[in-house]
Amino acid sequence: MKNRNYLLRIAGIIILIIVGLNAVYAGIVLIVYPNGEILGLSRTILKYSPFTDFYIPGIFLLVLNGISSITVAISTAANKKYYPRLITMQGIILVFWLVFQVNYLRKVTTLQLAMVLLGILLISIGEIITVKKST
Repeated sequence: MKNRNYLLRIAGIIILIIVGLNAVYAGIVLIVYPNGEILGLSRTILKYSPFTDFYIPGIFLLVLNGISSITVAISTAANKKYYPRLITMQGIILVFWLVFQVNYLRKVTTLQLAMVLLGILLISIGEIITVKKST
């Protein structure tokens, strides 16, 4: 069972790094260029949201999914005591981020579906490791 937890932990780290690096990149680009054009976004997709540009969403993306995912990946790699719960929480944050995004943009893309699946995978990994550690 220890080997299984190790593999799950490595999978969690990889997913967290992929999500984190993408979110850091996109968040910084949206903060620096809030019109979104560099990422192929149009401000017209924000018409159902409370935002007129991507500056504030870029900050949220950078902090909630970028910096926090990388921080959780580091905590997981360091085998910190509560890392399974942190993985679960980061998965929940990612899923909620995408639910809000779809709600405000009123559009679903392949990338959003892939990220929701990664969020669900993070939640599952965190919970499986938590259960295995407590038994």
